[in-house]
Amino acid sequence: EFYRHADEVVKMLEFKANKKYYQYLQIESEQRQEQLRNQNEVLHDYVCELETEFSEVMQLIHANRAKKEVMLTKLAGLLDRTMYRHLDKTAPGAGRPALTRGQDEDEDER
Repeated sequence: EFYRHADEVVKMLEFKANKKYYQYLQIESEQRQEQLRNQNEVLHDYVCELETEFSEVMQLIHANRAKKEVMLTKLAGLLDRTMYRHLDKTAPGAGRPALTRGQDEDEDER
């Protein structure tokens, strides 16, 4: 009778210990999940800021490349007009006709 009763007490204590252990694990798991959720929010905000910054930098790069092309074209035209005449927008056949000396003088008289 004593051993049976002692065995029941030990089983009850073991059950309570297991219950507390699993409650502790649940609390720890919930805390970790909350911590990960908070870290994820911060990381997401940071990634959004990086994407915005990256887009701005890429736009600046493309704008600067376009400026570079224009500047190189102008520089090439200044250095060697005969070779790069086709790139000059004011050259004959490249958009608007170039004025001859006689046409230029006629416009000044008007």
